[in-house]
Amino acid sequence: MQSAQEEPVEILLEHYRHSDDVKISHRAHVIALHLKGWVVREISEATFRKEVTVSRWITAYKRNGIGSIFPGYYQNQNAAKLTRVQKQEVKKLLEGNPLPNRFWTVGELKRYLSARFDVEYLSKQSYYGLLQFCNYSYKLPSLFNIKRDDHFVEDRINEIRAKIKPYLTDPHSLVFASDETRIEWSTLLRRAWFKKGEKTVIKEKREQKYQNFIGFLNLSSGEDLLFRLDWQNQEYIIPVLTSLTKEYPEKKIVIIWDNAGFHRGRQIREHLGRGKLLKNIQLIWLPPYAPDKNPQELVWRYAKDQIGNQVYNQFEKLVTTFEAAITGRRFNYQF
Repeated sequence: MQSAQEEPVEILLEHYRHSDDVKISHRAHVIALHLKGWVVREISEATFRKEVTVSRWITAYKRNGIGSIFPGYYQNQNAAKLTRVQKQEVKKLLEGNPLPNRFWTVGELKRYLSARFDVEYLSKQSYYGLLQFCNYSYKLPSLFNIKRDDHFVEDRINEIRAKIKPYLTDPHSLVFASDETRIEWSTLLRRAWFKKGEKTVIKEKREQKYQNFIGFLNLSSGEDLLFRLDWQNQEYIIPVLTSLTKEYPEKKIVIIWDNAGFHRGRQIREHLGRGKLLKNIQLIWLPPYAPDKNPQELVWRYAKDQIGNQVYNQFEKLVTTFEAAITGRRFNYQF
């Protein structure tokens, strides 16, 4: 779930990337960096703005909110064509009938305002402001696979909760939610200095690197155990599971994860059971097409937010930053 601070960052980044007005873009960039925790000096160096300017824009944002990124003309006619009564009517409509098809878009809202009030804003940022006024936030929707059976998913989740309940309070047991992910890094050499008047030829060098991870979120402590993987298959996951049993030799380890084929693979099954390599491990499978029910997915989302919208000159720096966002942090995600 997005925090109240993450929502305006998404909107500010939209203004930064797509605004037709460079002044709005610059201010949105500064405020977005501020909300991500950057200090004035760092923002000044990254955006080539004077520190006094950065401080002034941040102060204006604290006083007036996102409206402060619209310098001079934010309160003009373009941003105030709807009367207060009309805005309340729109708000009531969106609260009572929020989805014309699946979700409101600028196009949907634009057509409604034009037909109902004969009003059309000049910039789409004004529509963003109106959607905010109507208690809408800009965020990624949850994906829904058409094959998913919600009734089966809820029944299965309730079964799992009942099954793990005694283990969560048992000092001799550990319960983990587990999942794999991958982060990628690509570099592209695109520009070089050439003499004016001469033909410019740029030789491109494309390079892609990736790192796989598997994480185990302790559902009691909130600690996440993170392991690098060369690949997401049984060959590389079995050693990780083995290391868990060695780390907690006296514990029963319950792992909740999805139905990926290699999670149910023959090699893993051969090591389960009394007297086997993974004798202390019990596996519980989530219902199909339900990644949103796995708390480890929320850990991945948080960590990827921390490395997003930044440039990394070295792949290892990207990997260690991702790991640092998770390691040592406690996640209060309930199953």
